[in-house]
Amino acid sequence: MCFTVIKVLILLGAITCAAATLIKLKTTVATYNRRLLSFARFSLSSWILWAVQCLILPAPWDPAPTGFFLDTGLWLSVMQNALWISAALSLHSKQFPRLSDRLPLFITFPIVLVLALGTYRVVVLTSAGFVWIEGFVTAVFFMILADSIWQWRLSRFYEAVFLIHGLTQWIWRALWFGPLTGRLSAIYWTYPVWRAVLLVAWIKLILAILHRAESSHREVRRTIDSLSLSKPLDTITLMIDATVEDLAEEREAAALSIRNLGLTEFRAEMFETPSQPLRNVYTFLAEECHIFILIIGERYGSAVEPDGISVVEFQYEAARRQNPGKVLIFVEDQVIREPQLQGFLNRIQEGEPRYINSFFTPEELYEEIQRGVAEWLNIHGSQLK
Repeated sequence: MCFTVIKVLILLGAITCAAATLIKLKTTVATYNRRLLSFARFSLSSWILWAVQCLILPAPWDPAPTGFFLDTGLWLSVMQNALWISAALSLHSKQFPRLSDRLPLFITFPIVLVLALGTYRVVVLTSAGFVWIEGFVTAVFFMILADSIWQWRLSRFYEAVFLIHGLTQWIWRALWFGPLTGRLSAIYWTYPVWRAVLLVAWIKLILAILHRAESSHREVRRTIDSLSLSKPLDTITLMIDATVEDLAEEREAAALSIRNLGLTEFRAEMFETPSQPLRNVYTFLAEECHIFILIIGERYGSAVEPDGISVVEFQYEAARRQNPGKVLIFVEDQVIREPQLQGFLNRIQEGEPRYINSFFTPEELYEEIQRGVAEWLNIHGSQLK
């Protein structure tokens, strides 16, 4: 009984810490958090299922689980891995985070399914083939998760912990059945210890990203607040120029970074009107904005007739003709660009390397844009008209 009470208290503390981390991430305005929030929600759901699993796991000195407890424990393992796969996809995929709006389904559905299917024997869960398939799939997605974490350029500790967890799934399955069940009590003690390490790594990962974003945001705010600008912040306009097909999330991050500084954003689609040719609208916005932000990813984009160049390049040329010094350029790293886009980027790099910045993730782009804008205002802010 004492062992169970201690276990419950520890699990409640772990889930509370995880939930507090999610709340902190949800309430921050320092960074673009759509992907991070999806990752945190899915993985928090996994932590909840892990807590339930730990509650039904017998003590090291008790017999190995059988019947309902065995089936339920195995299903909880499957659902935890499914949620971790979803968490990995939310960091790696640009579209997947939008599914997290349906998070309640991902919390209630596994629990209902576990309770329903745990009432009878599911032979496939205890088959060697299923264990190997599940272990392989989980390892692949944790490798994807480790790669996504690497893109934040943080400590390799976080990558290593999640990668090791993915590669050792078969060991934790041995808690429920297999040659190690009931024969190696050390594994019962290792399981909660390793999960505690994973939880600490998860919390520290999110807090490290938040700390870096918050520090960057505070530094940018201090820089801007110290400037003697000739115009109020909300009257300073920035235009975002980027292709929609491959940079939708990056455009969203860029817009949020601008709004959170109190500046005003322009995007061509906000002003499209049938009464004016689109090329006139593009030209007007590119010339009238104070700062022109060009984001380059993989696609060259659709062409503007009769010029024969993409909308992105057309707007860039219009802004550059009006004032080359107002153009800030952000280039996505580690992507394969279309030949026309690569040629466009090569022409840019030959003329204006000073204003080119690189980024890996939308979160990093958020920070880079804020720093770039603050630096630009520091140099040109007093000259704005």
